Amino acid sequence: MPVRLNPGVGGAEAATENIGGHEYQGVKFYFGAPLTATPITSVTPLPVTIGLPPAAVLGDNLGNPTTSLLGSCTLVWDGSAWDRAPGNSATGLRVNLGGDTITVAGTLGVSGLTPGTGAANLGKAQNSPHAVGDVGALLLAIRRDTPGPGTSTDGGYIGLQTDAQGNLRVNVMAGGGGGGPGGGTAAVDDSAFTIGVTSETPVGGVYLTTRDLVDAGDTGAFAMTQRRALYVTLETPGGDSAMDETNDALRVHMVASSILPGTTAQDLGKAQNSAYATGHVGIMQLAVRRDTPSTFAGTDGSYGPLSLDAGGNLRVAASSGVAHGATDTENPSLLGLRAANMGAAPTAVAAGARTLWYANRSGVPFVLGGHPATFTEAATTTTAGTNVAFLAGVAGSRYVVTRASVIASAGMTATGVPFTCGFGATTTPTSTGVVIAHPGMNGGDGVTVGDGSGILGIGGSGEPIRYTVGAPTGGSVQVLLSGFILPG
Repeated sequence: MPVRLNPGVGGAEAATENIGGHEYQGVKFYFGAPLTATPITSVTPLPVTIGLPPAAVLGDNLGNPTTSLLGSCTLVWDGSAWDRAPGNSATGLRVNLGGDTITVAGTLGVSGLTPGTGAANLGKAQNSPHAVGDVGALLLAIRRDTPGPGTSTDGGYIGLQTDAQGNLRVNVMAGGGGGGPGGGTAAVDDSAFTIGVTSETPVGGVYLTTRDLVDAGDTGAFAMTQRRALYVTLETPGGDSAMDETNDALRVHMVASSILPGTTAQDLGKAQNSAYATGHVGIMQLAVRRDTPSTFAGTDGSYGPLSLDAGGNLRVAASSGVAHGATDTENPSLLGLRAANMGAAPTAVAAGARTLWYANRSGVPFVLGGHPATFTEAATTTTAGTNVAFLAGVAGSRYVVTRASVIASAGMTATGVPFTCGFGATTTPTSTGVVIAHPGMNGGDGVTVGDGSGILGIGGSGEPIRYTVGAPTGGSVQVLLSGFILPG
């Protein structure tokens, strides 16, 4: 608790601290000249004057001092005397271990190291001979199963690299056949080759317009053509050449009396009734294109090639070998139809699509006569007419008539009215080319020819259909034709 100074006269209170029932006054220290007070702090510490002896010159081989010395340096005790530690501000402290070891706690920076060149030193002098027991530093490398750069900076330090088996990775830059990166390569036997990836060591040859000879025991470069093709000479085991130099040909001697092609998947031959499989090898069968069928050179019974049409289709003569009218001694070539129940409607297909031919269950084919694009035309006249163009001609086309009829009206009073209709370029035909005719009709008479299932007549190219009729007094005559048009 605070204690009042000069009690009874209003003195100031002094700060105290109660310790064990006793009050202890707190005091702050000041310093300064008379009538000044400066508090003692870390910024304004208390000035102290210490009496030290004069500075002395420090030197090596200094014994333990018996009087006070004033100076600053690094001294090293060697057991008998203190020495200044050697070194300078540029290289730092120089340490001679003298064969002993040193333990460093932390990081030790060494700017220079002379390893020595003795047998027990890590260093060895250039061209010095090897001796058993010589000491050296183990050279380490980095294992990289997949080749890759050890640093991302050109010119940076990098460790040596090995593969997974510890083989040192080496890039032969020159003298290995490649003349650059990738030269001097080797590949495992039967290993895969990838274009643009796998490296190979090229083998060089020499092109000479006139090839010379080498002496026995000499080495020589391979000979090649101007197009870099390798010259190859085949010899027998006895050293005889298999080449015919005069005719630039290869001599071939057939030892066997016949050649057996083999029947495996890679052989040209195949066994009878053997199963087909993808990848089987065989001989491609060729044929001769003949746009117009003709007889090949040779005689009856001689060998001849197969024949193709212009579309590459094989020409085949379908023949049973039995002449027309001869006794049927062989099975005929059959045309298959699909059986359908009577009353069943075949499934319709799109125009231009292939369709089946149907027959009833007894094998009798369903046949509908006519043409898919038919026409039916009618003309009525109340007057006589000669060479009237009933249907005008169509250039490059022909009329095909399958049904024709002519009828005289019942109210016609004229009798014996003649009528003729047929194909005619300028006039109505009277014999050839007539489609329908009546010598003389009375009222109500008529005639019909054909039912549309068969052809009554075919006109000439671009030929019209004409009629000639007598005067149907009191009535009319009507003609009706059905059929289709063909090109030609």
